[in-house]
Amino acid sequence: MQERRRYDRHTIAIPIEIHLTDIVASQEDYLVDISLGGLAFKAHAPLNANDIIDIRIPLMKPVFHAKARVVWCRQDTGTYLIGAEFTKIGDAFKLRMIEQICHIKHYQQDVLARDGRTLSDTQAALEWIEKFASFFPS
Repeated sequence: MQERRRYDRHTIAIPIEIHLTDIVASQEDYLVDISLGGLAFKAHAPLNANDIIDIRIPLMKPVFHAKARVVWCRQDTGTYLIGAEFTKIGDAFKLRMIEQICHIKHYQQDVLARDGRTLSDTQAALEWIEKFASFFPS
């Protein structure tokens, strides 16, 4: 079966929180990938198609927050892989910025571990942009 997607997906692994809008439950899950239309994440519990969820990424300051609609849910080795589409297209662009920030933070940590250089956030961003921005998927 050929997979047909409207948008390219980009792999990213950061913790997220999912809240069902009509249930007070919260769980910490992991973002798997994002696209301009939505995202996929691993969850500890299944969700139903058309559930409206609040997505939070608390490690970002300010905290990223968006609403999405569950499109599909599949069981995946003890967890569930869930696909959701954003209710506002602008939220996808915000999430892409978070993805870039995560890459820059990872670069900053790699430089410290590999070279012993401590970079400020600005220095790390400038170096990362110069070296890798052209390879960052659009």
